[in-house]
Amino acid sequence: MIFLNPAILFGLLAASIPVLIHLLNLRKLKKVEFSTLAFLKELQKTKIKRIKLKQWILLVLRILIVIFLVAAFARPTLENTTIGGTSSAAKVSAVIILDNSFSMSVIDENGSYFNQAKEIVKNILANFQEGDEAAVILSSYKPDNLQGFVTDFNQLIDNMKNYEISFVSRTLDMSLYKAGRLLAGSKNFNKEIYLLSDFQKDRFLDNSVSRDTSFIFDNNIKLYTFNLSGKPVSNLSISELKINNQIFELNKNISFSIMLKNSSDSRVTGNILSLFINGIRTAQQSIDMEPNTSKRFTMETTLIDTGLLEVFAEHEGDEIPQDDKRMIDLYVPEKINILILTDVPGDEKFIRIALTGGTPSRNFDVTVQKNQNIITSVLNNYDVIFLLGSVYLNNYQVLKEYISNGGKIIFMPSSVNTLAKFNEFAGVLNLPAAGALINIRSGDFATFDFIDFNHPLFSDLFGKESKKQIDSPEFFKYLKITTGGLGKNIISLVDNSSFLSEYKLGSGTVLMFNAAPEVTWSDFPLKGIFSPLINKCVYYLTGKIEERNNYYAGDEILFKVGGKFSNRLKIVNPKGVEEYLNVDSVKDRKYLRYSNTSIIGSYKMYAGNNLADYNVVSTNPLESNTNYLAENEIDEYLRRINFEGSHIHIARSDNLSEKISSARFGSELWKLCLLLAFLLALVEMLVARSTKKDVVEIKNI
Repeated sequence: MIFLNPAILFGLLAASIPVLIHLLNLRKLKKVEFSTLAFLKELQKTKIKRIKLKQWILLVLRILIVIFLVAAFARPTLENTTIGGTSSAAKVSAVIILDNSFSMSVIDENGSYFNQAKEIVKNILANFQEGDEAAVILSSYKPDNLQGFVTDFNQLIDNMKNYEISFVSRTLDMSLYKAGRLLAGSKNFNKEIYLLSDFQKDRFLDNSVSRDTSFIFDNNIKLYTFNLSGKPVSNLSISELKINNQIFELNKNISFSIMLKNSSDSRVTGNILSLFINGIRTAQQSIDMEPNTSKRFTMETTLIDTGLLEVFAEHEGDEIPQDDKRMIDLYVPEKINILILTDVPGDEKFIRIALTGGTPSRNFDVTVQKNQNIITSVLNNYDVIFLLGSVYLNNYQVLKEYISNGGKIIFMPSSVNTLAKFNEFAGVLNLPAAGALINIRSGDFATFDFIDFNHPLFSDLFGKESKKQIDSPEFFKYLKITTGGLGKNIISLVDNSSFLSEYKLGSGTVLMFNAAPEVTWSDFPLKGIFSPLINKCVYYLTGKIEERNNYYAGDEILFKVGGKFSNRLKIVNPKGVEEYLNVDSVKDRKYLRYSNTSIIGSYKMYAGNNLADYNVVSTNPLESNTNYLAENEIDEYLRRINFEGSHIHIARSDNLSEKISSARFGSELWKLCLLLAFLLALVEMLVARSTKKDVVEIKNI
């Protein structure tokens, strides 16, 4: 046993006071002889013996009362059994894990969970003594961002003012592992971890990680957990926002799909869901949702702007506001730069007319060039390239690299294309070879047989009430091509050859026609479908959403650099803060890795003044779930990771200092001492009253 306030033990000198009083009372006693009442003498002796016994009992009781009162203030404690029995005197190394994920923004009658946690941290630091050391880890810290121990606890308290709720959602398991690594390097005997969280179930442990921590968590470590959750939380979150269109044309409809999740046990009625494009509300609807369900909503609006469009969906607020909004970026070029490469001058005339209507187009900027010497830097200046005929052999690699890096090609044979030349070209690009160059005899022709009307190329091509039907052109000459599983057939002819097909090559796309846009091959350029289909091909290739990674706040994101280089690359975060990076830091000059992503929204990369790439960072939907761990589930987790230390759960109603002291030094007995002192005082009162009664009886004899 030890005493946490040993100086108070000097108060035990007060136990001598009852002894002194007892001795003084003895000196006052006088013997009185009764001459004639001899028969009462024996009765007197019996009474006096009883009184003396009670006086000795009173003396002992009073001494014990003083002893137990003094002991209570000295705080006697039963020591924990540890190696060497020295834990109570050893210095402490402590790591405080403060959960600052956005689920901690919930507010109850005592304020937000996060602000309550910060106050508890201040109280924890007040329990440390000179020579102890502590470190604070925020759950949003990067895995490699370990801060060392400090002994200036006032500094840690001052830092609390700067701690805020974060959009970053990392598992508490990761924070515990970081804490263990810190403590593994500490030389102090006593090692403690304080974990303050709402213990949101889906963000406590990454189930894909199996971790044995016994090598860093020895049996000397004490883990204190503070669970801040405790009330039913109402939360409606947006977990997904997608664009339904694959073709984007000004003044045409654009559709979005929005997934909402109601994580609460109560029904949501009359909440308003809104859609914004570049900060302007363009659509809204009222939503109702049953408890603990997910539901998809569709919203439509008219596309009236170009450039990089920041689209976000948002609903009316609830108890966790950080997940009420979700964003997606959409790039619609103001001008679509088109390059037509042709073998034979004049072969491009119908395409040029289809794109410009015979006059300069508001949407298309068309350049015609002979497909001789082409270089990547030139191709990168164009959004779509029409390739009429095959390029020269020495240009194959340039064209292949352009397509692999995301280039968009629309291929058509030229009027003088040969089978051998096409197959040579197709072989280099891994496109299907043609089986033959078909020349149909005079008076005969081929027509469309199959059309995939579900392909995006045919969206909005027909009136809503009209039947989907195309007046087929008549083909006299064409390349007999089948996709062979390499691509997707869109339109085929009666002999099952593919008239229009689509191929993915690396990050790029190729749309391939099997007939030249020339009247000696077919009357396709003269048909009403020609101009709309050519325009749709351009819009489809330039508006098609690229497959992008689903990035969450705190993730490392990849920017595609490609050939768009400048001396410096500039990153602009969602708040408009600019960060310049040297090109030399991009080792392979294809991708840039960027990790400063603690804010949700759009991150843009510029090469010079040109937008080179962009990515959207969102909140992790798992953080929006309002299911919380019970204490036994935390214990089960600790068993799973082979945690060999002690786990002490501290409830809201517990006395923090007492709980920590009890865990550090053992079980305090001051309450028991007070109780014993109180019970002894009651006994003393009863014995004193009985003694007084006996004295009165003797006097009356």
